[in-house]
Amino acid sequence: MLHDYRMDGIANEEYELDYLITPELGGSSDRRNLWPERYGSRVWNARVKDELEGLLPRSCAAAPSIW
Repeated sequence: MLHDYRMDGIANEEYELDYLITPELGGSSDRRNLWPERYGSRVWNARVKDELEGLLPRSCAAAPSIW
Protein backbone atom coordinates (compact mmCIF):
# COMPACT_ATOMS: atom_id res chain seq x y z
CA MET A 1 0.00 0.00 0.00
CA LEU A 2 2.77 2.47 0.82
CA HIS A 3 4.22 1.93 -2.63
CA ASP A 4 0.92 3.14 -4.12
CA TYR A 5 1.41 6.45 -2.29
CA ARG A 6 5.14 6.67 -3.06
CA MET A 7 5.99 6.31 0.61
CA ASP A 8 8.38 3.36 0.37
CA GLY A 9 11.14 3.74 2.92
CA ILE A 10 9.22 6.12 5.19
CA ALA A 11 9.72 5.16 8.84
CA ASN A 12 6.62 3.72 10.56
CA GLU A 13 6.68 6.42 13.25
CA GLU A 14 6.29 9.15 10.60
CA TYR A 15 2.77 8.16 9.56
CA GLU A 16 -0.35 6.22 10.48
CA LEU A 17 -2.67 4.24 8.26
CA ASP A 18 -6.14 5.64 8.64
CA TYR A 19 -9.51 5.61 6.97
CA LEU A 20 -10.25 8.25 4.37
CA ILE A 21 -13.91 8.07 5.47
CA THR A 22 -14.34 6.70 8.98
CA PRO A 23 -16.60 3.68 9.49
CA GLU A 24 -18.69 5.81 11.91
CA LEU A 25 -19.64 7.96 8.94
CA GLY A 26 -20.32 5.04 6.62
CA GLY A 27 -16.80 4.43 5.35
CA SER A 28 -15.73 0.97 4.32
CA SER A 29 -13.12 -1.17 6.03
CA ASP A 30 -11.86 -2.03 2.54
CA ARG A 31 -8.18 -1.43 1.75
CA ARG A 32 -9.17 1.24 -0.79
CA ASN A 33 -10.50 3.38 2.08
CA LEU A 34 -7.13 3.32 3.90
CA TRP A 35 -4.39 5.83 3.30
CA PRO A 36 -1.16 6.83 5.03
CA GLU A 37 -1.29 10.11 6.92
CA ARG A 38 1.98 11.83 7.71
CA TYR A 39 2.50 13.36 11.14
CA GLY A 40 4.92 15.96 9.81
CA SER A 41 2.66 17.57 7.20
CA ARG A 42 2.16 21.25 7.95
CA VAL A 43 -1.60 21.68 7.67
CA TRP A 44 -3.52 18.45 7.11
CA ASN A 45 -1.62 15.89 9.11
CA ALA A 46 -2.59 12.75 11.01
CA ARG A 47 -3.18 14.61 14.27
CA VAL A 48 -5.48 17.18 12.68
CA LYS A 49 -7.47 14.47 10.93
CA ASP A 50 -7.78 12.52 14.20
CA GLU A 51 -9.36 15.60 15.80
CA LEU A 52 -11.69 16.00 12.84
CA GLU A 53 -12.67 12.33 13.03
CA GLY A 54 -13.77 12.91 16.62
CA LEU A 55 -15.72 16.04 15.76
CA LEU A 56 -17.59 14.88 12.65
CA PRO A 57 -19.63 12.02 14.16
CA ARG A 58 -20.77 14.28 17.00
CA SER A 59 -21.67 17.03 14.53
CA CYS A 60 -23.61 14.64 12.32
CA ALA A 61 -25.47 13.21 15.29
CA ALA A 62 -26.43 16.70 16.48
CA ALA A 63 -27.64 17.87 13.06
CA PRO A 64 -31.32 17.45 12.26
CA SER A 65 -32.05 14.77 9.69
CA ILE A 66 -33.16 16.00 6.27
CA TRP A 67 -34.38 12.60 5.09
